[in-house]
Amino acid sequence: MAAGKKARSWFVIIIGDRKRYGPLRVTRRLLIALFLCLAAMIVVAAACGSLLYNRQYVKLNDKLSGELNLTKQKLDLVSQERDGFAVEVGLLKARVEVNNAKKDTPLTADKKKDPAVSPEKEMVSDAIPFVSVEAVKISHDRETKTMKVRCIIKNDCSSKGYISGYVFIILNPAVGSSAERKTSPVVTLASGLPVSYKKGENFSIARFKHIEGRFHSILEKSDYASASFLVYDDGGKLRLKKDFPL
Repeated sequence: MAAGKKARSWFVIIIGDRKRYGPLRVTRRLLIALFLCLAAMIVVAAACGSLLYNRQYVKLNDKLSGELNLTKQKLDLVSQERDGFAVEVGLLKARVEVNNAKKDTPLTADKKKDPAVSPEKEMVSDAIPFVSVEAVKISHDRETKTMKVRCIIKNDCSSKGYISGYVFIILNPAVGSSAERKTSPVVTLASGLPVSYKKGENFSIARFKHIEGRFHSILEKSDYASASFLVYDDGGKLRLKKDFPL
C-alpha cells in the first residue's frame, strides 16, 4: 500500500492457502535493481544466442576451408601428374626419334660389336659442353643414419656467361639389397628419371657451385652401390648423367 502520493516504498502482503507472507517492503531501488537484472539477463541470453548462431557458421566456414584446401592439394597433385606425363611423352618421343635414326643409319662392324646403349644414355645430349661433376665426396653417419653426397658442378661452356639448370642426386641400391632408391631433392622416378625436371635443385653459375644431397634412414652404406648425377638445362633436356661408385 502506498504511504502517500510521493511514496518511495510499498508494503506487499502475500496470502496463501495455509500461510501469510509479509508484509514485504518493496522500494524503488529494489524495483530498479530487478529491472536491471532482467535487462542484463535478456542481454546475456541474446549474446549467448548470437554466439551459438555464429559458432555454427564458424564450423561451417572451417569445414568449407578444409574442403577448399583439400581441393587445392588435389589440383596440385593433378598438376604434378600432368607435368610428369608431359616429361614421359617427351622421353618417349626422344626414344622414338633415336630408334628411327638407328633404323635409317646402317650399322658398322664396330657398332655391331658394341653392347646396346641404354635409352637413358641415348637421351643425354653431349653435342655442346654444359657442366662437369667434380670433387665428389661421400660421408655416412651411422648414428643419425644420414648419408651426404657432395660435389662441385663446373661450367664447361666455352662462353663466359652464366648457365642455369637443375640437378638431381640419386642413390642406387646395391645388387641384392632391399634398400629403396633415394633422390635429392625428393622426386618421383619413372624409368629411372625424374618425372619433373623442375623438382631438381636449381643452379645458375658462371664458374662452379657446391651441391650437397642428404639422404636419411640409411643404416649401412653398403646397401647402396653408386650415386648418379643428373643435370638438366632450363629447357628440360638431360645434359649430363654420370655415375660414381660408393
